[in-house]
Amino acid sequence: MAIFLAVAGNFAHAAHTQVQLLLSADTAKPGDTILLGVDLKMEPEWHTYWKNPGEAGMATKIEWQLPPGVTAGEIQWPLPEKLPPTEVTTYGYSNEVVLLVPLKLAADLKPGTLDLKANVSWLE
Repeated sequence: MAIFLAVAGNFAHAAHTQVQLLLSADTAKPGDTILLGVDLKMEPEWHTYWKNPGEAGMATKIEWQLPPGVTAGEIQWPLPEKLPPTEVTTYGYSNEVVLLVPLKLAADLKPGTLDLKANVSWLE
């Protein structure tokens, strides 16, 4: 019994950041937990923010649109860097960051293809 996972519309682009949804597996079984990555690639000299951005900024947010039987866990945030300018304390990511999110598949999930969708918002 297999579940085939598909990320719908897995690529987006803003002014200075490209975002892509990545899966740790193309197939899974009911009861499995897989990882979904939100990959943010910033142009040189641009950045996005950590879950606690500091004195300025806004954390990246993910609003999931998941089928019944699939639940998303909390974002697993990588360790951030302190961002310039030095007058304001902010934390975030330059160049590229992948935010990992565990997706739990219900034990009674029916086999077939699942569309996984998310609205991702960030400040760059």
